[in-house]
Amino acid sequence: MSFTFSRRILLRITALGTVGLGGITVLSACGNTSQNSAERSSYKGEAKLDSYDTSAGTYELASREHPARNVPKPVKPNNMNDNSVAGLYSTIAFFAAALQYRLITGDAQYLKEVKLEHTVDSIEEITNGSTWLSNPTVTIELTTDQPEQKDNEYFWPAKLTLTKGDWAVAQHRAINVPENEQKVTSEGKIKAKYTDGAWAIRDIAD
Repeated sequence: MSFTFSRRILLRITALGTVGLGGITVLSACGNTSQNSAERSSYKGEAKLDSYDTSAGTYELASREHPARNVPKPVKPNNMNDNSVAGLYSTIAFFAAALQYRLITGDAQYLKEVKLEHTVDSIEEITNGSTWLSNPTVTIELTTDQPEQKDNEYFWPAKLTLTKGDWAVAQHRAINVPENEQKVTSEGKIKAKYTDGAWAIRDIAD
């Protein structure tokens, strides 16, 4: 059994029906620093992006009156396209940040910088400013020090967690999100391959 980021995960996080996606937590790493290109003995833990563009202004959390404003933009790491484990790690970290940005703004420009085998489904509801969630986040936790390599493919055990927050605004109407629908967690192996000068993320396979 396997599932893709686009089909299973995003369909589950949009399970509120007419409720779209929005919001974002305060990003812990903002600035213009470069992702560390040095190889490490262990990458275990949350894949975190080092750099965000905060030039839009002071970040404002979503409220019941408006979606989040001046959302920090993920900055592509310099080593993201390196044919190395560090490059794969940076790709995964950037993917998580780009997906989170997509969920709040509806803007897929940063996701387009990640080579994905499956296109992330459209999230059009949030682009008109009438629908958003209170506090969605995207985290990818790598559960081993290093990925497994089989021929020219890499498999990295991981846990993907997406949270929505406890309330949402749908077509300008605030509603509560049921507790059992506030978080989606999936575990498996990130499947990736280095091809044409970049890492391609295929899916998470059980």
